[in-house]
Amino acid sequence: MKKVILGGLAALLLMAPAADAKAFRATVVKRNLATHTVVAATRAGTLKVLHHRRDRVGTILRINGTHVKAVGHARRVKVRGVVVRHTARTVTLSAGRATVRIRTRHARLLGRRHGHQLGNGLRISAKISGGALTEMNEVEDDDVDGAELKGTLTCTPTSDPVTCDQVDTLKIDIGPAGTPNLIPVVFDPVAFPDTVLGPLVGHMVEARVNLGPSAIDPQAVVLTLQAIEGEDVCQAEDEQGDDNDDGPGHDVTSRDHGDGCEDDD
Repeated sequence: MKKVILGGLAALLLMAPAADAKAFRATVVKRNLATHTVVAATRAGTLKVLHHRRDRVGTILRINGTHVKAVGHARRVKVRGVVVRHTARTVTLSAGRATVRIRTRHARLLGRRHGHQLGNGLRISAKISGGALTEMNEVEDDDVDGAELKGTLTCTPTSDPVTCDQVDTLKIDIGPAGTPNLIPVVFDPVAFPDTVLGPLVGHMVEARVNLGPSAIDPQAVVLTLQAIEGEDVCQAEDEQGDDNDDGPGHDVTSRDHGDGCEDDD
């Protein structure tokens, strides 16, 4: 009997390191109090959506399967994503189905020198202060695991063959009102026939896209459509830097989707 018990304990000890090896740390970069979700960035900048959390921006989380625990606070963070919106003061990155807004320093000068071009993949290093992220530096990074574009489906090759002049490319306008910015997105006409895309033309949509190299120009990046749907009316309000906090220590599920509605400045 003792041999059996000792054997069982030895097996458990051997299994423990393997399970723990899956654990990783991520820093909260955004929270949505209305939907009780937070977005956290891993050390590499990959974004993860965590449900049933209300941690403050900057909280370091240790994530091990479904168990998430707050273990500290960070002053710096990396965020990787696709530029889906920018103003004179902020740039918004999207990856997966998460979006994060980051303040820019000397934004107008940076806009002339570097751009924050819509549709570009970026890796931004930011400092955390007062519940907000402020850009410190940036590098182009096209190795982003997808993004979500929110805008108007301007045309498909069937609806407007002049503007959408390629048989496998549609265009989504993600620019602000009065300043269109058409982003070309390659799609599979079999997976997304006219019966699906046609009713969405001229309407606000949410399009899930992946990034990849262009077959024509290896230096260029192509966005490929993975999913598209009409954008629901959202009234939930995201909070970055709110003082309300339920504290650490809840068991939750980590998912790579849906952080709810967003209210950007």
